[in-house]
Amino acid sequence: FNLNSSVARVVIYRTIFNSSLYGSWNLYLDGVLVSNIPNNTSSTFQLGVPFTFNVTPGNHTIELRNTTNKFSDIDQIVLLGPVQALGTGTYQETDPGLTYVGNWTPNSSSLVLGGAHRFTNDPNARVSFPINNTVGRVVIYRTIFTSGVGGSWQVYVNGVLATTIPNNTAVGSYQYGVPFTINVTPGNNTIELRNTNNLYSDLDQIGLLPPA
Repeated sequence: FNLNSSVARVVIYRTIFNSSLYGSWNLYLDGVLVSNIPNNTSSTFQLGVPFTFNVTPGNHTIELRNTTNKFSDIDQIVLLGPVQALGTGTYQETDPGLTYVGNWTPNSSSLVLGGAHRFTNDPNARVSFPINNTVGRVVIYRTIFTSGVGGSWQVYVNGVLATTIPNNTAVGSYQYGVPFTINVTPGNNTIELRNTNNLYSDLDQIGLLPPA
């Protein structure tokens, strides 16, 4: 499919399952291989799983090529413009200002904030968002898993590791919507959360506050 200059992010929604049945997509941008989209990283069928990649705005051709005789599918394609910096406010995990990389699974539940969250156990999974100079505190709401199930987020501010958020300190049962606050110097900053291993981390909600 072809893109025009209004597009800066492409989100491919697809099904993922186990490696005995499902394969992967090779992703070509203007005829050049730029990424691989794995569709075989789950022991159960997961439907509508997004994979996001960034493109420099312009006239481009995107091509997905199946790599083996195993299954791959396309469920939906979403084309987004450049990310706009977020100001103070509350944002759900589905906000278009967030850019996801890697394998993430959306999940609806009455136990989480806003009725849904997005989780991952992909060691290469990331989510990032820009903030403007009204923001002095970033609050990440997430699920606290038990040890051996939950992992942790590494938090990068403008590409520099600033802190680590543990997501594995619950005892007995999971804890939902638990906040972790990060202070930032007001300005035009980019926040990125990186999963650190193949254990679970999730994003439930983000709160952006002015300086204390």
